[in-house]
Amino acid sequence: MYIVHMQQQIQKIQYNIHKFNGLLLLLKGGSKSIEDIKQDVNEIYNNLKLIRISIESEIPLNHLKEVHRTVLNGSINYEKGVKAFLEIYVDGDEDHMVEGGLYINEANNLMHTAAKMIDEL
Repeated sequence: MYIVHMQQQIQKIQYNIHKFNGLLLLLKGGSKSIEDIKQDVNEIYNNLKLIRISIESEIPLNHLKEVHRTVLNGSINYEKGVKAFLEIYVDGDEDHMVEGGLYINEANNLMHTAAKMIDEL
């Protein structure tokens, strides 16, 4: 049951990150402005925060602790990445996109690792 729940949480994270990436593509392509996507990015951030809280509340069995820790760390990094992006709205510095991208890349790596760990169970 725990693995199914963790897979569902990963799917929720992936959905939100795909949505975030889509918004960034619209921004890059010029069809949306930074202000146009602010509400959606805030919603994604809030969703990721709720997912992280849900993962934190789980208590895995001993043999699943490493998977749990990996998914949790990936979740935290996704949240940090989107939060870094939101800093653009505070000070206008687009360097926050680079910082956010670094967090998201690390999160991607962690989630790939977690997926492999789950497959090997």
